[in-house]
Amino acid sequence: MLHRAEAEEERVYRVNISVLTLGWANPSEEITAQVITFLDKQKPPGPGETPQPFSPEDWIFIGNVSLRFEIRDEDGAIVDINVSQSLRTDDNGFLEMNFTAPEKEGKYTITVNALIEGNEYYDSEEFTVSAKEHVIPTITPTPSPNVRSIICDGEHCWIAGIAIAALIVIVFIALLSGLWLLPGRASR
Repeated sequence: MLHRAEAEEERVYRVNISVLTLGWANPSEEITAQVITFLDKQKPPGPGETPQPFSPEDWIFIGNVSLRFEIRDEDGAIVDINVSQSLRTDDNGFLEMNFTAPEKEGKYTITVNALIEGNEYYDSEEFTVSAKEHVIPTITPTPSPNVRSIICDGEHCWIAGIAIAALIVIVFIALLSGLWLLPGRASR
């Protein structure tokens, strides 16, 4: 749990929501969302400075934070998804919740509002509801090359083996004949 003195020193509270879809959901499909609440120790950027990306090493997770969810369609109208408005993060600042996607196809935005020490913080994420058949990308590893086929492919392997054996025999004969031609050996 975060102490008030720590919070006043740091002052950068955040809430983050992630909707676990591939960017779309079928109408009335169950969707999972994950929320974290934390204090970011990273100093906010000064005027004209580019904000730094999130860095989890700088986070202090804040537990038992009250959350409120809202979904709006692409026209800005609120859509009822029957999510309890009394949800809270656990002691570690984490909440995973499920909700049912709207029945009507279109683009939607889910927003989570977190009440931390009397101030409200929010984050949003978009998702699409569509009944069209979607192709789910399949990630397959790239096969490693067959080393045997690169080094020794069919008849080329036999030719290479015979050539190497012939070279070894020639070198061996040359060494042996060279020993007979050494000074002192040739005179006998």
